[in-house]
Amino acid sequence: MLRRLFAARTPTRPVRRGVLGFEPLEAREVPAVTLGTISQPQIPNDVPVLVPVNVTNTPAGAVTTTVTTDNANVTATILTGGRSVRFDVSGVDASGAPFNGSITIRLFEDVAPLLTQRVIDLVTSGFYNGKIFHRVDDLFSGNAQENIIIQGGSPNGDGSGGSPLPDLPDEYRADVRFVSGGLVAAANATDDNNDSQFFITDVNRPLADQIQFLNFNHTIFGIVTDGFDTLQKMRNTPRSGSSPTTALRINSAAVFTDTKNAVVKLTPAANFLGTANVTVTSNDGTGPTTQTFAVQSVANPGTTTKAFITTPVPDQTTGAGTPVTFTVPVTSVVSGAATTIAVRSNAAGFTGSPSNVTVSINQATGQITLTPAAGFTGTIEFKIGVRMSSQADQADNYDTQVVRLTVTAATTTPPGPNTGAFTVTGSAAGTPGTVTARNADGSVRFSVTVFGGFTGGVRVATGDVNDDGVEDVVVVPGFGGASVINVLDSQTGQVIRTASVFETSFRGGLYVQVGDAQNLGYDQVLVGAGNSGGPRVTLLDFKQSKELLNFFAGDDDLRGGVDVDLGDVFTGKGQMIVTSFGPGAGPAVSLFNASTAASVGTFLAGDTADRAGIEIRVGDRPTTTAARPIFVAPFGSPEGTVGQEFDPSDFIDPDKPASSSATSGDNGIDINDLLNGN
Repeated sequence: MLRRLFAARTPTRPVRRGVLGFEPLEAREVPAVTLGTISQPQIPNDVPVLVPVNVTNTPAGAVTTTVTTDNANVTATILTGGRSVRFDVSGVDASGAPFNGSITIRLFEDVAPLLTQRVIDLVTSGFYNGKIFHRVDDLFSGNAQENIIIQGGSPNGDGSGGSPLPDLPDEYRADVRFVSGGLVAAANATDDNNDSQFFITDVNRPLADQIQFLNFNHTIFGIVTDGFDTLQKMRNTPRSGSSPTTALRINSAAVFTDTKNAVVKLTPAANFLGTANVTVTSNDGTGPTTQTFAVQSVANPGTTTKAFITTPVPDQTTGAGTPVTFTVPVTSVVSGAATTIAVRSNAAGFTGSPSNVTVSINQATGQITLTPAAGFTGTIEFKIGVRMSSQADQADNYDTQVVRLTVTAATTTPPGPNTGAFTVTGSAAGTPGTVTARNADGSVRFSVTVFGGFTGGVRVATGDVNDDGVEDVVVVPGFGGASVINVLDSQTGQVIRTASVFETSFRGGLYVQVGDAQNLGYDQVLVGAGNSGGPRVTLLDFKQSKELLNFFAGDDDLRGGVDVDLGDVFTGKGQMIVTSFGPGAGPAVSLFNASTAASVGTFLAGDTADRAGIEIRVGDRPTTTAARPIFVAPFGSPEGTVGQEFDPSDFIDPDKPASSSATSGDNGIDINDLLNGN
């Protein structure tokens, strides 16, 4: 069911007789871009429509597209910004003939920044490779208003599940609705349940057939701009019910900047009824191609009456007995209409008042004040909902979001201002997963629940990973957790980036460090597999959304994990990745070039017969040696353990060429020999 989709020959000139060879083409005959047919017969008179401009040939260079209209009541612009995703798909067409093709989706990064970044992260990590489009379905149940959606992204291939990353909140904008063809939106089961699954709407459907009943129930985050022939084959593939009889499989996926195709945005003047001619001109540098199409602005046949939370509300933190006030940003689709905000328990759906807190709502300003009950400390989970005041007070009329209030142990001082220096800690194993940041004066900046309250411990690091000049908080789970990385806003604790590494089934958690490993001017995130994982090390660039390094620091049959750290260990030799190994391996400490992963050297930090595992940290550079010390502690040591100090220059000559292999050390030493006790 759907309220929620659960969880798109130029003739040659004749040769002149008596002349050898061919006459050169005149300037006007130089091949230019070729555009697919652009058609948009109707647009609604209350909301913009998006129209893809598809270049069907291979252009000579980057294509520049412009657009004009002959009626001032219809404004035409070209969308700017936004990366694209290409899915390479295989399956069978309506006749059962196999096909391979691709579809390109332009991402609306300005409309849905959280969800588009999630898709980019999942594509970059390879999550979608091998997944299928499990659902090809008529949303109008086969009647005359046939409108097919194509849904995919389920890790189980049946519409269930998602990535190991946490769900994302809805992201809506009043001017982005289901009135255009080939839109791409999040498939979900309820509010704020967005992750890896998505669906693609039908193309070439009349305005009256558009699926506007989905408006503000599903986050729209893109539109198909290329591969319409492939999309048509997917749409018409033989199926049993809504399931393709032959898998529509995503063989690979890639993120790129599309310099070929474009998207036109047509915006009618309020309540305008009439026609306009729209002219699109595209040029790849060899000459322009122009196409004109007519549009008619009509009264919108789909009525949308909705209020929604404009931007996600961050989790809140306060001291025992201390009120906390925040504002809920609300948008009404109906201009000027009154809206109503409600706060209710999340324990049994959107009903009843949350316990252990008194709620006060200023409907005029959108401010909510929460006052914890006397003596209460802990976390309160509740739902905020907004609706049109004219609508009945029932759950289906609300757009909701789950918010958590963390009440810290007795303190008379409220959280300090979220600026300046801060420290951050993650919860220990055996307690609900939380991250707490404190200002320099000791006051709580924020304390947020992460990974759904996972109790295997939380590891944290800080650094500016998105190059905005502000420190971020990087969070990973300990043993028992998925290989998930969350980046938190250091001011609010809100999740601003996520990524998943390694296999989705891995549950050994991660080790994490942050630093400018490759001298890019901002920090990168270094992770190693936790206990039960092989010694795989990965370096991620969150600014560019790409993986910089991915290698094994030792025998890939080991299953004790790999601790990691970063530092310019030897003066003038650049940043190095330092690793050690968990239970089952010898106490080898290995150094790798942080730009290439080439081995710099390895030394033994203890008895080779000791298989308990070790953890490492790179120390500050002392004045007595050119090398930073490396401190080695037993695996699983309490936080703050200093460990035994080793001078790496006693064992490794960084000027001596080392093997380029990530499993061979300096001076003929093989890491695996050290790991295996040889």
